[in-house]
Amino acid sequence: MAEQPVIYRVGFWQVFEGRNSSLIWLLLALGAGLIGLILGGVRGELILLGAAAVVAAFGVHFAVSRRTLELWPDHIVIKGPLGERNIACRDLKGFRRPFPRWVWLEAQPPGKGVLIRQARPGDALGVWLETIPDLFAADSEGDLEAFLADPAYGDTVEVRQARLDRWTRLLKPLNIAGFGLTFILLLWDFPPPWLMLLGALCPPLAVILVLASRGVATIQPPSSSPRPTAAGLMTPAAALPFRVLMDVNFVGGAQFPAPVLALCVLLAAVLLLVDRKALTSPRALIVLAAAALAYGWSLPMAADVDLDAAGATAYRATVLDLKASGTRHVTYQAILSAWGPYPPRHELKISHDQYYALDQGQVVCPRLHRGAFGAPWADVTACTASS
Repeated sequence: MAEQPVIYRVGFWQVFEGRNSSLIWLLLALGAGLIGLILGGVRGELILLGAAAVVAAFGVHFAVSRRTLELWPDHIVIKGPLGERNIACRDLKGFRRPFPRWVWLEAQPPGKGVLIRQARPGDALGVWLETIPDLFAADSEGDLEAFLADPAYGDTVEVRQARLDRWTRLLKPLNIAGFGLTFILLLWDFPPPWLMLLGALCPPLAVILVLASRGVATIQPPSSSPRPTAAGLMTPAAALPFRVLMDVNFVGGAQFPAPVLALCVLLAAVLLLVDRKALTSPRALIVLAAAALAYGWSLPMAADVDLDAAGATAYRATVLDLKASGTRHVTYQAILSAWGPYPPRHELKISHDQYYALDQGQVVCPRLHRGAFGAPWADVTACTASS
C-alpha cells in the first residue's frame, strides 16, 4: 500500500461505530415494539412509544456517524462530524462479514470495532482487508477441526465427516422449503388453514431433526460452525404472528394472556435444552428467544380462530367506506357502522376478494366469534336470506 492513505468515503447509514451490545439493544427495542403492537391498549402504546424512541435514537446515531476512512498500512483513521478516531492495526483482531456487503472490523478491547458497508468487491477497502486476518474463515477452520476431533460424533474422522455431510444434504432442501413457505405466508393474505398448519409444523420438525441428529445439527442461525442448521424450518415461526396480526380481527386488539406468556417461556426453555450450545452465543439466544415469543404467541392465537367450532353471533352493519393501505404488502379494511361491541366507523380487516366485492353503502353481516380459547374475534360476511 502507498505511503499516502487510501481515502475511502462512506455515506449515510453505511458505517456504525460501537460495541456489539449496542446492536443487541436495537434488536431488543424492535422486539419490545412487536410486543407493544400485540398487546394494544394504553400499555401497548407506551411500550411501542418507548421502542420507537430507542430506534429513533439509533437513527440519529447513524446519521451523525457519517465518516471518511483513511486506510493506512498500519492503522485506520475514522474522521467525522463528532471527531476523529485512530485504530492501529495491532489493535485489530481481524474482520468478519456478517452480510455480503458489510464488514465488521473487530478491535481491542473485545467487542469494540467498526461496521462498514463495502461499496463493491475488490475495491480499496477489499484490498486493505487482505492485510488483516479473516476471523470468520479462521473460526470455521478451527470449528471444523474441533468437530472432527470430537469422539462424541463418531468413532473415526471419516465417520464424523460422513455424518456431517449426510445431515447437511438433508437439511439444505428442508431449509429452502421453510424459507419458501415463510415467503408464501408473508404474501398470501387470509391463507387457508392447511397452509397455516403446515407453517405451524415446521418448528417442531426442526426440533425433532436436531434431536435425531444427536448433536450434529443445530437450530442456531448460520455461523462459523460446520454443523448444519435447521434455522430455515424455524422461519415460519416469524410469518405466523404476521399473518395473525394482519388477518384476524380480535375484539379489543390482539391478546397476550398469561397462559400464552407461559407457553413462550416453555418453548424458549425447550429450544435451549435441544441446542445447549446456544447458551454461548448472544446472537443465538436472541434469535431463539424471538422464535419462542413469535411461535408461542401465534400458535394459540391462530388455533383460537381455526379451531373455533362454536356458533357465531351475526349482526347487520353498513359499509361506510373501504380502505387499502400499504405498497408492497397491501392490507384491506372495511369501515362499518356500529354493531355489537364496535363503535361507528371502526375498521375490520377483510380479504382482497372482499375488498373488490363490497361497495360503499352495502349492508353486510359481521359475525362475532367467542374463540376456541376465549379470545373473541370478528369477521365480515355477506348477508344471506336467513341472516
